Amino acid sequence: MSNLSAGANTWTPPTTTAPAPPAGSPTPASSLFPALSEKEEAAAIVAQAQKDLEQRKADADKVKKGMSKEELQALINAKTKR
Repeated sequence: MSNLSAGANTWTPPTTTAPAPPAGSPTPASSLFPALSEKEEAAAIVAQAQKDLEQRKADADKVKKGMSKEELQALINAKTKR
C-alpha cells in the first residue's frame, strides 16, 4: 500500500461525454410524425396511447373471461410481434 500516491485510493468517473448527434438528425418522436407541428404530434401520440390502452383493456377482458393455453399463447405472440 505504501506505493500508492495520496489520491490513488479514490476513483472519479471519466469526464468524457457521449458525442452529440449530427445537427440535422431527427429525434425519435419527430421521425414518427415528420410533417406535424409539436401540438399535432402530441395529439397523435396521445391518440395512439389511448388506442393502445383500449386494446390492452380488450385483451385483459378476454383473459378474464377465460381462454385456452393456445389462445393465450397466440395473444402473447401477437403482442411480441408488434
